[in-house]
Amino acid sequence: EPLVFSLACRADQEVNNLGLRFEILGLDGTVIGTTFSDHTVSAKAGQTLTLTCALPTEHLAPAKLRAVATAYQSDRFGNQITVDRVEPALSFEVLPPDNASTLWLHKHWGQVKLDDTALTAITVSGPTEP
Repeated sequence: EPLVFSLACRADQEVNNLGLRFEILGLDGTVIGTTFSDHTVSAKAGQTLTLTCALPTEHLAPAKLRAVATAYQSDRFGNQITVDRVEPALSFEVLPPDNASTLWLHKHWGQVKLDDTALTAITVSGPTEP
């Protein structure tokens, strides 16, 4: 099941086409993988966005993990320009299924491309004019 949570963001200035990136790490800092939001959001200065996110966990082996949240914009070449970063934004644990064990080769960590994080609801509050 995906990890569902809400993320509130306040825009100090107008932002357009803002994407979210969640970097999943082990407690020791080992990079496990990265997931990107399935679409971008925009806000005017002073607005607060409340995003309901569904972070995919189906390809994660059992472990205690944390996630770094990064808001970014892309330039015309696709390079990501960091707008803001929260580290750590989430701490969570993936539990093994009942009566099952998952063999996870540590050499594969950092080579995982997770599915996109679904932004299932977006609420905007605050001024509509800058």
